[in-house]
Amino acid sequence: MAELYKKKLGEMLIDGGYISNEQLNKTLIIQKKSDKKLGELLIEEGFVTEDDIINVLKDQLGLSYVDLDKEEIETDAVNLLSESIARRHCLIPIKIDGENIIIAMEDPLNIFAVDDVTIYTGKIVKPVISKGFLIKKYIDKYYSRQKAIKAAEDYIKEYSKENKIEKSSL
Repeated sequence: MAELYKKKLGEMLIDGGYISNEQLNKTLIIQKKSDKKLGELLIEEGFVTEDDIINVLKDQLGLSYVDLDKEEIETDAVNLLSESIARRHCLIPIKIDGENIIIAMEDPLNIFAVDDVTIYTGKIVKPVISKGFLIKKYIDKYYSRQKAIKAAEDYIKEYSKENKIEKSSL
């Protein structure tokens, strides 16, 4: 996995002919005054599109792109990771494959995200690239489903306790 992190996104975009050194330098200056990621700022500045970033990451890192609207997401994989980690790093588990967990990530260069998932799940992270808005859509879908199931389970437990108390007092 370490080989993924040898080059920075800006360098890859320059090497791929997507941006110039001047555009990168301008964006890096903006980034120093911002809490935004480089890719996000390059898109905002109109220098690249999200598809450009995905293409350069696919080509230079050999990662696969996953369209989450067409991918089956395994609930067991989602259940291995907390919602807070998924939201913080804009990623979603999509499949468990033995000791590996396949994670759709907006930023597969984010070492901290990979480390967090590895520590939390105990699995080896195999990243794939997906679009941020799709990842957020499926985080909302799968984690809100988890919350609804937990709320229903909590209600059933509480209702059962109340019923037992009422029966025992008779």
